[in-house]
Amino acid sequence: MDAQSLGTRISALRKEKGWTQKELAARLHVTDKAVSKWETAISLPDVSLWQPMANLFQISLLEFLGMEDTRTETAVHEVSEISKAEKEKLKREFRARAWLNIVVSTVLLFALLGASYLFQQNGMYGLPQVLTMGMVGMTALITGNAVYTLIHCKKL
Repeated sequence: MDAQSLGTRISALRKEKGWTQKELAARLHVTDKAVSKWETAISLPDVSLWQPMANLFQISLLEFLGMEDTRTETAVHEVSEISKAEKEKLKREFRARAWLNIVVSTVLLFALLGASYLFQQNGMYGLPQVLTMGMVGMTALITGNAVYTLIHCKKL
């Protein structure tokens, strides 16, 4: 921490709040000349004023001293950007899985219908055809689920 960077930070934080040097001085019970000296790096604020200044600017002491640059708005924005990127990644994964389910279930459906036809041609009625039709129902359920996912994935 050097006087120049701290002075620049105090000036920027004060202006961000819309305060004059005199208003900041009144809040800290010092003169406006002292604030001017801090901002122009002629002197540093007394150590006993660091925490009250950080509190006034609604930042941590570390951030006030320039040792940490994670202001709340910045952190929220960064998390929001990560959240958007994660959301898009999940949407792509959902879409890919849904299309894969549709392709696999369509192939499976045709294989099951073919098997059912072969069972009929060979006179194998009863349990083989019942099981095949049950698997066709399951395949339809998988396909329906995939279509539902594709439709509702857009709403995420």
